[in-house]
Amino acid sequence: MQLDDLNFTGDLAALSHTCQHMRMKTTGEAAASESVYLNINRGRIKIVKYNTENTDAIKLDGETLEEVITLSLL
Repeated sequence: MQLDDLNFTGDLAALSHTCQHMRMKTTGEAAASESVYLNINRGRIKIVKYNTENTDAIKLDGETLEEVITLSLL
């Protein structure tokens, strides 16, 4: 039973790290885009919603990005 608990704890830590990394990367890309005068089109940015209970939304310039169930790339 302890081994299962360790795996679950590791999965939670990995998920938390992934969400934090996405948030940092989004913020960094927004800053880099501004430095070369590129604008990010907020209407085309969507976040794929995973089956999690994460309450922290990903934001770009203070605006929460839209969450979607499926994502289609053209």
